[in-house]
Amino acid sequence: MVHEINLESWLVWTRNHLPSDPDSRVKLFNADANLLVKEGNRDRLLRNRDMDQFYGAIIAKVRDGKEYCGIIYLMYWLREGATEIPLYIGKAERYGRDGLSRNLTNKSFFGRWGYPRFYHMGDLSTSLYQLALTGDPTGRHSDWALKLFKDPSQRRLARQVFFWAAPWSHSGTCPCGISVNVVALEKCLIRHARHFFASDNLNIVLGADSCCCPLK
Repeated sequence: MVHEINLESWLVWTRNHLPSDPDSRVKLFNADANLLVKEGNRDRLLRNRDMDQFYGAIIAKVRDGKEYCGIIYLMYWLREGATEIPLYIGKAERYGRDGLSRNLTNKSFFGRWGYPRFYHMGDLSTSLYQLALTGDPTGRHSDWALKLFKDPSQRRLARQVFFWAAPWSHSGTCPCGISVNVVALEKCLIRHARHFFASDNLNIVLGADSCCCPLK
């Protein structure tokens, strides 16, 4: 069976999984009404407390639940009409090389959204600091710093950034209607995002596109 992907399949999938109530959407950053993001130790951009609580519960659920293969997550903007703009799509798998993944068992790693180097909040903070200091962002998330922040020196966001995540089992379906694990789901979602939201999506695809869902 051929499973074609198109914009409608993305919209249906996000409507079925992401919250529609504005009050239920989770903000990624700890920012004030002027979108100035607060900082912690070592100039680290702080996550929103609601995000910490929301994602922490999901991490614990997947860590303790053998029925799950990992976590799928999405960093996004909202367009008029409540359409989600997928800025970044990622995953945190349940198992690593030596059993349960440290992304789920080490609190500082926080399902890949931790503050240390090589983790999203840590690398973004470093890149934004360099951008504010020199005007030239460096590091793994330099593109994030340029996209997300309007005024790097004040840590002011260009617009509100939201976060969504969900535990994922092998029986969950991707936008194409195929039952997939979290690895395959991530690939399918990224292929949608890169095709339909190319100017905003920050995922970097290395090598050949390995999603099994052909474009329409």
